[in-house]
Amino acid sequence: MTMSKDTKGKKMKREQSLVDSIVGERAVEVSTCGLLYRQAKVFHASLGVFLDYKLCQWSSNRLPDEEEEKKDSIWDRTHERNSKYLCKKFIGLEGLWVKLGQYLSSRADVMPPSYLEALSKCQDSLPARPFSEIKALLEKELGGRIEEHFEHVDPVPIACASIAQVHRARLVGGREVVIKAQHGRVAKRLLQDLKNLETLCDLVRRLEPDFDFSPVVREWAREIPGELDFRREAGNQRRVERNLAYLRPANAARLGVPDALAIDVTFPQIIDGLFTERVLVMSYIDGFKFL
Repeated sequence: MTMSKDTKGKKMKREQSLVDSIVGERAVEVSTCGLLYRQAKVFHASLGVFLDYKLCQWSSNRLPDEEEEKKDSIWDRTHERNSKYLCKKFIGLEGLWVKLGQYLSSRADVMPPSYLEALSKCQDSLPARPFSEIKALLEKELGGRIEEHFEHVDPVPIACASIAQVHRARLVGGREVVIKAQHGRVAKRLLQDLKNLETLCDLVRRLEPDFDFSPVVREWAREIPGELDFRREAGNQRRVERNLAYLRPANAARLGVPDALAIDVTFPQIIDGLFTERVLVMSYIDGFKFL
């Protein structure tokens, strides 16, 4: 069964508008000028990486099959060079590109070791926003002066990622908490980047038909708008805590759940009245990084 040109055209048109259709009303926040500027930066970086790998492929294919070590060396150097380059570009572009770096750094099943190492910097070691911006955001979102809610807020974040940064703080009354504060203009940038990524993936699909990343773009387009609303995150966290409550050791024994299935998990408590679309305050739990 073959597909007519009209059908192909309609299918491509539907796919190209997926970001707009999924994001919906938020798409109006995307400025044409900003989109074009970020597109230029993205395409410049992408073209450089694409041409470098094409040169690597050409150089490798010229060698006879028995020189496998030389071929591997060519590819390893190319991976090393481009992984560092992309990490620098992702962090500079921020937004969705940092999330892309985080995603790729977690895919040990498909990514070369040099990418896993270089892109791991996208996890939580990003440049922080000035504390003056965080203070202004807290006062706008929570209402009133920051001193009305917190005895102290550490101006140095303990982590900074693509959407938000996290600060330790102490509530009025002495309770230790953490504040997750969304970066300014991050929503607009993420939506711009989704459109940029969609366009880029369409170009890659035309140049290299075996590399079709449109399913990833569609999935991110569905999920990212929800990640921008911390009220949804708070609700999801409370829901997971309720669902796992019966597996706590005390409850599991009472309900006859085998010890092997019991889960002793501590969840940070959402502070009522101190979470909004862009700010989330939770109880502080001391821990350590394991990934």
